[in-house]
Amino acid sequence: MITRDPSKLSHKKFKIGRSGQYLSQVEIVERMLKISPRLEKTYELYHEYRNFNDTATLDNAKEWLETIIEHFQSSEIEELAPAWKLMMSWHDEIINSFNKVDNIRISNGPMERANRDIKTIFRPSFGSRNFKRMRNRIMFAMNSDSPMLYSPRKKTNKDVGKKRGKYNKHKK
Repeated sequence: MITRDPSKLSHKKFKIGRSGQYLSQVEIVERMLKISPRLEKTYELYHEYRNFNDTATLDNAKEWLETIIEHFQSSEIEELAPAWKLMMSWHDEIINSFNKVDNIRISNGPMERANRDIKTIFRPSFGSRNFKRMRNRIMFAMNSDSPMLYSPRKKTNKDVGKKRGKYNKHKK
């Protein structure tokens, strides 16, 4: 619930375990944040960055990112040091991620998905002996508009090898 957008937290109350208390998600998050001022500060910084990532534009991204890095550094929470160091080292790339093509932010998400799908195809096969067949399998799976073949193919990609011998189940 802490990582969820605060505007999407439910105000509907439900029973909490054996305690018998009825609390909403908003109340649970408020109670968790009262436990520690460091947790509350981290929560605020996390949502500040999420807000930046959701609403910034190419025009204001540089100044806004620098402000966020400054807030992370000044928080003096040592667990956040890797986060602001990462933001500093990828500063230009983060700003460039706000470039838009056809009013859509540029992302490598589609390419990452394609790589994941290919790995998913490879996983059950434990590798492949026939490159052409595996390539065709990947191309078919990745091409959303490829038609199913209703007529037999003239050429096959199957490996040609020795024919299987006679199988005798009751061998003596």
